[in-house]
Amino acid sequence: MLVVTAWVSDTEARRLLPQGVNGIFLKQAELSELAAAIHTVAAGGTWLDRSFRALGEDPDAWPRASAPSFNDRQRSVLRFVMEWLSNKEIALQLRISESYVKSIVQSLFQKTGVRTRGQLVRVAVEHYGN
Repeated sequence: MLVVTAWVSDTEARRLLPQGVNGIFLKQAELSELAAAIHTVAAGGTWLDRSFRALGEDPDAWPRASAPSFNDRQRSVLRFVMEWLSNKEIALQLRISESYVKSIVQSLFQKTGVRTRGQLVRVAVEHYGN
């Protein structure tokens, strides 16, 4: 994933990379650099704006994302989320409360660093396949 933003702190950049971000592009950079960033990230590489390289650190040594581990209940809920079932439908399938499903989905969001169900599905497919 390539993040295109007006600004991000060094601390936030270090936090984003372990969460699956492969590139950070600052909007004030040249348009030709955006194309290069997109191609680099699409090919599986890492792209960081040159301002991060100016810190004297090697961004390639920054921590990278690893697939989070899930317990059995989280895996069950995730499987149904990937089938686009609603929380109510998941609750009926697993015979648990809808609020418990919502809590589990929120824990999945936290573990994967995403904010939406669509993003959760994308991360799950990238890390775990179908």
